[in-house]
Amino acid sequence: MSDPNTIRVLSLDGGGMRGYISCVFMDLFVQQWGINPNEIWKYFDVITGSSIGGIQALAYSIGLSPSDISGFFTNDGQWIFTTSTSTPSSQPSTLTKINTIVGGPFSDPTFYPSTTPGIGTMRLKSGLVSTFGSNTLQNALTNVIVTSFEKNDANPDYAQTTNTPVYFSNSNIVPFLSGQNSLMTDVGMATSAAPLYFAPWNIGADSYIDGGVTQNNPASFGLAVARAIKPVANRFCVLSIGTGLGDVGFPATTTLAKAKKEIIDLNLDPKAYGEKWRLSSKQVKNLQTLANNLGALEGANLIMYLLGAMSTGPQEIAALELNIAANYTLSNLYNYRMQYYLQPDLDTELDDSTPAILAYYKSSVTDYFNSDISNITTFIGHLNA
Repeated sequence: MSDPNTIRVLSLDGGGMRGYISCVFMDLFVQQWGINPNEIWKYFDVITGSSIGGIQALAYSIGLSPSDISGFFTNDGQWIFTTSTSTPSSQPSTLTKINTIVGGPFSDPTFYPSTTPGIGTMRLKSGLVSTFGSNTLQNALTNVIVTSFEKNDANPDYAQTTNTPVYFSNSNIVPFLSGQNSLMTDVGMATSAAPLYFAPWNIGADSYIDGGVTQNNPASFGLAVARAIKPVANRFCVLSIGTGLGDVGFPATTTLAKAKKEIIDLNLDPKAYGEKWRLSSKQVKNLQTLANNLGALEGANLIMYLLGAMSTGPQEIAALELNIAANYTLSNLYNYRMQYYLQPDLDTELDDSTPAILAYYKSSVTDYFNSDISNITTFIGHLNA
């Protein structure tokens, strides 16, 4: 659509494996819209995203469809989020995660392996290479913006130190956009290098972490850039897709209970505990030391809660700002936000990649879509106008 008077923006939140929610929603949305699912890029002036949303934004910008990338969740995801080369979806024990948090970059800085072929970071990279090949941002067929965060600390021991928001884009319409010639694989790795889960990603001399620490919902930023691209436009449509609301890190109601149960298992039979969670004898000893420190357990739980709050809060405020502009001002803005609460008694952590949770995500977003079909159809009418 080349209408100079209307701006159309697609924005995709981050959320780890919960990105499957936005993938399924987009599949349903384009079916309802009646457009070619491989031509999503034709209908938006800007496609933007953070973390897994950034990866999806890149995919749509080069003509891939939601079904083209669904395998990234159903196939790659179970090997990205696993600690075992032989067992998919093998999450670290709760105590192991807590030890990583309280130990910080001076011990073992990530939940998932960084250099083991076939799992963790390496599987994420191979999945992105398969998806994007040698494409750079210049191969995008529309304007694309992907968030990240650059760290410039020269001391590699401080693996989580960050200080500079980055917005990768094929456009240079404003000076805040950068990396116009970057490989899409590198941009995908940079935007999804979630602290604690994965190591930072290096592009040249610079190191990057997950775009969610910049803004997990870049819809407003995408709209601002789109207005710079089409300054005479006086009509605005923003499709902003979330990944569900729920516990981001540890489920607050169960983490300490799970940790305490693991402590009992650890004390009863350290060897069996180590075998169950595939831990070395040194790692088991570290956990035995940790198990005697209840304050560390509670502190780690608080840290993960705050990380979730600091991610979810700004993303929902950005959504609320667009909602206010669309419904309570004369700005000629049409906004649709897909977001809903996840079932609280399920493990909806960002790294749960089991088939059961993916089946829940698919069914829950399908139910949401069907229940809100009237508003969705109305918004599609605004997109088409």
